[in-house]
Amino acid sequence: LCVNMTNEKIHQYINEVLFLQEQAECVQEGVAMETVYSPGNHTAVLDFFFQKPLGFLSMLDEESQSIWSVEQGLSKRIQSYLDTSDTNTVYSSTKDGNGNLAPKDLGSTFTVMHYAGRVTYEIAGAIEKNKDSLSQNLIFVMK
Repeated sequence: LCVNMTNEKIHQYINEVLFLQEQAECVQEGVAMETVYSPGNHTAVLDFFFQKPLGFLSMLDEESQSIWSVEQGLSKRIQSYLDTSDTNTVYSSTKDGNGNLAPKDLGSTFTVMHYAGRVTYEIAGAIEKNKDSLSQNLIFVMK
């Protein structure tokens, strides 16, 4: 998950630098362009992960800090976000990419259409993994 989020961020940055800045330079120099680059819809993917306070990372942090956190709470919050979202780049895995109902045995999952392809993520264990604390040795070294 973290690798894919990072790749999305890098992909967005490279596209902005390589395409948008070069496009602006061509316009400034009066060079005619047949094709105009637009960033596309991958900002919806980045918003899903990084937006505050509604993004996945914010929801995961809030649920991890709660004393009574359960994965069903995180799952419901993600489902609520996806139900109100008007994008098809991130969707509940209860539906496939075409909006059809998916098999019931998928459990708590969501699917993201990354620029490189579709990935389905499981929510199971996410809160516990996010609660990992630093070892006392590392805390001592950092002081």
